[in-house]
Amino acid sequence: MYDCPGYFGHLELAAPMYHCGYIKTVIRVLRCVSYHTSQLLLPKDDPRYRLGLLRAKPEARLRYFTALCASKRVDEATGAPQPSYRLEGVRIVLEFPKPKNAEDPAAQVPESERRQELSAARCYDILR
Repeated sequence: MYDCPGYFGHLELAAPMYHCGYIKTVIRVLRCVSYHTSQLLLPKDDPRYRLGLLRAKPEARLRYFTALCASKRVDEATGAPQPSYRLEGVRIVLEFPKPKNAEDPAAQVPESERRQELSAARCYDILR
C-alpha cells in the first residue's frame, strides 16, 4: 500500500475514440471480420478455424486468422465486397473495390462512396 501510487481514476469520453496503442491491432481484427455482418470471414465448420482456436497465445491466434482471411475479398454469407483498410495518421480509411463492370453507368460508384473514413463509433459497432 505504501509503494503503490494509487488508482488515477476513470475518464468517460463523450464519443468513441481510437487508442493510439491499439489502432494497428484494430485494423488487423477488422480485416478478419465482415464489414456488413460483423462475423468472422472464415466459416466455423472449416477445419482451419478449429486449428486456429488451438493456438494458446492470442497474438499467434490473431496472426493465424489474419493470414487466413487476407485472401477473402467477398463476404461469403452475403456476397458483399470487403473493403481494404489502411492507417493514415490516426485515421482508418476503408476503400471498397471497383465494380467488375466499371464501364456500365449503372454500376458507377462515386469515389467518395468507395473511399471513406471509418469512424471509431462505426468500428465499435462492427466489432461489438
